[in-house]
Amino acid sequence: TILGAYNIFLDFQVHSIIGNIIPFSLGVNAANKNNVVIKNCEIVNFSVGISLSSSNNSLISNNILFANTQGLGMVSSKNNIIENNNLTKNLNTGISLYQSKNNSILSNFFDFTSITFGADGIQMSASNDTLILNNTFINIDNVAIHLLGSNNNTVTKNNLESNFRGIQI
Repeated sequence: TILGAYNIFLDFQVHSIIGNIIPFSLGVNAANKNNVVIKNCEIVNFSVGISLSSSNNSLISNNILFANTQGLGMVSSKNNIIENNNLTKNLNTGISLYQSKNNSILSNFFDFTSITFGADGIQMSASNDTLILNNTFINIDNVAIHLLGSNNNTVTKNNLESNFRGIQI
């Protein structure tokens, strides 16, 4: 959990945070924080690798989110940038957005080879005005980009290879 004030800058300089997939465990948790930067970290074996809840104007960049139940979860958050992350073998979802808006998901890499059926690359529920641009999705065993009850989103210039379903609205 990130404690303290707004404007927190976390550069892990390629260090790792390793958990044991304990239910409800969070690798990095930014709840009710604005202007947070989380970058250059490898986060492995958590229920949620990075969690943003009611957090705005933040940057999640150059992280490796590996073998978590969910790579990155965002709830009720806006104006965040998620870019250049590697989301590999997360069990349920690479990036999940719920009731969030005006976010950008840019140039991320998703590979879920050998994961049990049901994992989505990006899953958005009741999330609007989000840009999904230049991401690569390989071997997603359910839906690469899954938009549920989400409106006014832009999905463009993404690379989808060997996925069960590409885009579902």
